[in-house]
Amino acid sequence: MSFDGTDLDTRTAILGTGSEYDGQTVGWAEQNTVGTGPNYYLQWGGDNTTPSGYESVLVNMKQLAIDFPLISTFELRLRTYWYRTRLDGNLTIQIQTFNGGTMVPFTTATGQTDWNNSGGTLSQLVTIPRNSPTGPTLMSVPGDEQGIITYTVAPRTATYTPPTFRRLTESGDIRETEDGLNERITEDGY
Repeated sequence: MSFDGTDLDTRTAILGTGSEYDGQTVGWAEQNTVGTGPNYYLQWGGDNTTPSGYESVLVNMKQLAIDFPLISTFELRLRTYWYRTRLDGNLTIQIQTFNGGTMVPFTTATGQTDWNNSGGTLSQLVTIPRNSPTGPTLMSVPGDEQGIITYTVAPRTATYTPPTFRRLTESGDIRETEDGLNERITEDGY
């Protein structure tokens, strides 16, 4: 049984192309794809409204590298929020990258689209525990920042960076912290 919540909605946007695609977002109440088919840059797998399971986004880094050959890194902005019920709000982000092969769509048990790689090898598998404090909203909102994935074209790696929050201390100074969880302001503002 899940104590995280019901119906986590995702928001994934591409950044860093210097084109009209920057900031375009896939996810519930947003676009299903970003880019021009059939080689979309982003494809959202659909809305999972159950208390468990996942939502998927396929990122076509190969096509991004072809269409934007002068750019050496691309970024993906990740956001989430709980649409129906937020309990403890915990979630997991999983990043998989593959070397070679073809991404083949299939339908999950809950009716969304996901992708398997056929003919390639898994080059990265990263699992990141996170939390989404917003919800329930019962409407479309931008969502909680969950971090940035930076894809480096050569050597074909993806790196996750947690969000940085800016807070004003009691003395009026700006202090940056990761996640907003390790922040502690004492009497002197540090």
